[in-house]
Amino acid sequence: MFYLALACTIVGIIVLYFVSLVTGFVLVKDINLDMIDSKVKVKGFLIDLNEKENVFLFKLKDSNSTIDVVYFKSGYFNKEDSFSSYVEVRGLVKEWNNGLEIVADEVLNIN
Repeated sequence: MFYLALACTIVGIIVLYFVSLVTGFVLVKDINLDMIDSKVKVKGFLIDLNEKENVFLFKLKDSNSTIDVVYFKSGYFNKEDSFSSYVEVRGLVKEWNNGLEIVADEVLNIN
């Protein structure tokens, strides 16, 4: 019985993994502490953009929620084109100051 339960658990995890590959996108409200250090893809509106010496800090707002995003300057990122734009953010979920944020690898304008 134990082996059957273990096999079902493993199959379930594999199925969830492949389903996440197909859809790929996560809603901001669904990001939680269990996702720390996990890669996510999120779509939303870029708001409250601030530029520091080597980093962009902004909030990403989807239909219900917002999350802080940190994007270190690497590659092309046009601040003027992206402000209040609909973007796709890909990156790692991290914990910072008792809250969650995304440390972005990529920010893609999808307007």
